[in-house]
Amino acid sequence: STPSAGRSQHHTLSEFQSASKAIVKGYFSSMKSGTSPAAAEAARSLKALDCSGYHDEFVVIVVRAAMDLTEEDLAAGVNLLVLLRKAEILMESQISRGFEKLVLTWQDIQLDVPKAPTYILRCIDAAIRDNC
Repeated sequence: STPSAGRSQHHTLSEFQSASKAIVKGYFSSMKSGTSPAAAEAARSLKALDCSGYHDEFVVIVVRAAMDLTEEDLAAGVNLLVLLRKAEILMESQISRGFEKLVLTWQDIQLDVPKAPTYILRCIDAAIRDNC
């Protein structure tokens, strides 16, 4: 099938999701170990994928991964989104679409993460406070 406007022709959505999950896993692992500038590495890796049409999905992956970890990781996840927005790797519209996807699917997410609605709202609130 032909990619939608703005979607990269280099990766399918599934390939982008797999690569993004690896980036996010590396980010949270680096944050815990305190090694390397984790956010800068995540930014470099996301930019290298050259798939801006899928960046709303990256937002979903970051928040979903953080919800599976700790409340501190939720803050770290939002911090990553803020950094990527300030670096103009993520656009405001992509972040909004990512949060919209999370809101629209909160009931499914809640099956795995009972506090999902609260966590999603905390992330949205933090992103707004940080002008993300």
